[in-house]
Amino acid sequence: MRLWHQPVSPDIHLVGVFGVDLRGAARYALTVLALFGLYATALYLVLREGAHPRPVAVFGVAGACCALVALTHPLTSEDLFNYMAGARIAWVHGDNPLVAAPKLYPEDPFVRLVRNWREIPSPYGPLWTLLTAIPLAVGGGKVVTTIVAFKAMSAGFLLAAGRLVWLTADRLRPGTGPAAALALLWNPFVVWHVAGNGHNDAVMACLLALCAYLLVRSAVAGAVVAFAAAVLVKFAPLLLLPLLLVWWWWSGRRPEWRALAPGLVLSAALAVAAYAPFWAGPATFRTALDEGSYFTVSSPAALRGLLLRWTDTGTAETLASWCGRLAFLGAYATLLLRLRGGRIDALLEGAALTLLLYLALAATYFAPWYVLWPLTLACAVPWRRAGLWPALALSLTSMSVLVWAAWARVRWADSPSGDWLPMHVLSAAAIAPPVLVAWLLWLSGCLHSSADIDAPVLHQQVARARVER
Repeated sequence: MRLWHQPVSPDIHLVGVFGVDLRGAARYALTVLALFGLYATALYLVLREGAHPRPVAVFGVAGACCALVALTHPLTSEDLFNYMAGARIAWVHGDNPLVAAPKLYPEDPFVRLVRNWREIPSPYGPLWTLLTAIPLAVGGGKVVTTIVAFKAMSAGFLLAAGRLVWLTADRLRPGTGPAAALALLWNPFVVWHVAGNGHNDAVMACLLALCAYLLVRSAVAGAVVAFAAAVLVKFAPLLLLPLLLVWWWWSGRRPEWRALAPGLVLSAALAVAAYAPFWAGPATFRTALDEGSYFTVSSPAALRGLLLRWTDTGTAETLASWCGRLAFLGAYATLLLRLRGGRIDALLEGAALTLLLYLALAATYFAPWYVLWPLTLACAVPWRRAGLWPALALSLTSMSVLVWAAWARVRWADSPSGDWLPMHVLSAAAIAPPVLVAWLLWLSGCLHSSADIDAPVLHQQVARARVER
């Protein structure tokens, strides 16, 4: 798996490393289960037994694990090659990566690493493109060092998100900070996808964690700016905007205009400054909007594959996407109607559930690393089960999606292009059930804000925290 073991190439992938046959899939599955077993033991010790690890232990272990996998090939995603190609287009060729596809620069050695997305411009926000200048400069024009630099930047944002999650949880409920940070940073799923594949979702997750922390501190203007910055990296946080507005309205915590205005002004200024170098009219958003037309390893993709047995491709895709959207909107509406009480921990739990429901029901293109979005928010309130447990379950089951999307793709390689129905069905079966079961239990009252941390243990943690302070 090491970068120096084989030349960097999109041909170096998970199946090739573990083995194309059933034994290779079993080797991968057993490795994942062993790592999650250790992770579950650590969570049990913190949540149930009252263990209170020091920050140096939580962040030291997380940092060591990130450093270890940062030196591997990006085996389960080619997105890192896309990031590097977009950075080269912007900072070496002086073009606009939001509208210029990598195929326009076929002689660039970084572009040669892009395979599946050569004809598609960057779907990310302009703030991400601006940030890519840092690892590109650190890489010094060399492929291997640039890969490590991109991974290191994502890992740095992950560790920062862990610290913000710790501070948020500890402020909401003293003594729960270690559990919150450990739940996020020691998750094998998180370490692999952030440090192993270098996904920029860690940047967005860190900014969402910053938004949550500033909300807890009643720094409304700063929270608005952090939320806007997260949207300028990836557009997914826009799903949370109705939730935030409804919570502000029903909680009685509606911010005064003089407190909100600076945040809105600064957010607008940040958006203008970020888009200024890359603005190309409506074409700026075309790639991001087109992502809804991809059907891969998701519930709508499975439904589309079934519908193809009776109808044409266009009709099947339209029906599948609208069924997913309507199901999500219905679930979202019930969540909004029950968002009362004014507690910030309820808001964070609702935000995690919103993103989980979107991934389970409406997302036509499910990438396993998307689970980092709701997981980060859920970890900030580790005692609220409705958000945390489905996110943790999905982080494990989404690792199995790699089995269906990699090994199963080899098995069903002769199926009609764009179909691969068994792969989509198996993936949907791994994604949707944990979320839907948690949502139904939440509606029934079984997963309300009852504490997962027993009262004596919580009092013990509070006492220890006070002594340390």
